Amino acid sequence: MGEVALKIVIGNREYPMKVQEETVTVIEEISKGLNESIENYKKTLGLSDIQDAMAMTAFDCMVKLYSSNNATTLDAGTLELIATLNQKIEKALS
Repeated sequence: MGEVALKIVIGNREYPMKVQEETVTVIEEISKGLNESIENYKKTLGLSDIQDAMAMTAFDCMVKLYSSNNATTLDAGTLELIATLNQKIEKALS
């Protein structure tokens, strides 16, 4: 699979890009989600400036990314601690 030219619209602007053919659907879904978020912020916060709605959308995306990264790290650390404790308990019982 090769690269394909794609034009996506975010807010009121069109962005040409080249992406791997297998990622086209994902890129289009992300674009759709961003536009929905922008429209949602415009309506719920009464924003008339699209740049403000885009900034809030970007902020929201970063909060979600930060939260998911911390949750994954915490979960992995917790699982590692549990595995270590299990090993110590098994050793003590045998």
